[in-house]
Amino acid sequence: MVAESIGRNYNRLHALCCHGKHGYFDARSPEDIFQDTVVFVIQDAKAQNKSNNDFIEHFLFRFRMIEFQAQQDAKQLKSMPYANYKQTT
Repeated sequence: MVAESIGRNYNRLHALCCHGKHGYFDARSPEDIFQDTVVFVIQDAKAQNKSNNDFIEHFLFRFRMIEFQAQQDAKQLKSMPYANYKQTT
């Protein structure tokens, strides 16, 4: 049922999530995050039995959630020190 809702609204969801967005978070584009959101929402029990507008709002909420997590993961990887520039004692 959720996959059918995504299929019916795919073009609209894609336009809302990816149109005008650019940038990469640790080599993950908005397209990658969109596909991760599709997989997540298909498995999400809270996405079932929602009306069309409520489903779109739920999908956008999950997209923003996954996008924020991707940003935080990229930020954490940038702050991780690597030993190849440190001098040993």
